[in-house]
Amino acid sequence: MKLSVRLVMPLAFLLATAWAAPTVQYAELKKVNGTSQTATLTLDYLDFFVLDDGNIKQVMKLGGYRTPDEASDANPSGIYISNTNPQLRLLKTNSKTKFYLVCLADSDPGQFRSVELKTFVASWQGDTPKGCWPFAQTVQLELDGSRIVSVTEVYYP
Repeated sequence: MKLSVRLVMPLAFLLATAWAAPTVQYAELKKVNGTSQTATLTLDYLDFFVLDDGNIKQVMKLGGYRTPDEASDANPSGIYISNTNPQLRLLKTNSKTKFYLVCLADSDPGQFRSVELKTFVASWQGDTPKGCWPFAQTVQLELDGSRIVSVTEVYYP
C-alpha cells in the first residue's frame, strides 16, 4: 500500500501540472533587453479589468467606489487599471514565444497581427508598423508557469 501511494501521488501531481491551463497576466512593459530570438522583459504587473457585470464588484472594492455608476464615471474608457505592487519582474521569452500587435483591418478593427520579436520591440520603442495602433505600454501575457507563451499589446483609448 505504501509503495502505491508513493508512486500515485507524484504521478497525480505531474499530470495535473502538465495539464494546467496557461494563466493571463497584464503588465506594463518597462524595458526589453535581448537578441533577435529571445528577450528579457522587465514588467510591472497590473490589475486590469473591463467594467462589466462580472468585474464591477471587484473594481468597486479595489477602487473604493461606492456604486457601479461611480466606478463607471471614474473610468470612462470602460477599463480599470490599478498598480498596487511596484515590484518589477524579469521574465524571459524563448524562440516559441508569440508576439501580437493591435492593427487595423477593413474587416476587423480589433485585429491582432502576429509579428516577430524585433517588430514588437520596435513598436514598443515608437516605430509602429503601418496600420497598427501606437503602443500603449500595457501588455497581456499568457504564462505557463514562468514561461511566456505569448505577449499581446493592449490598446485602450
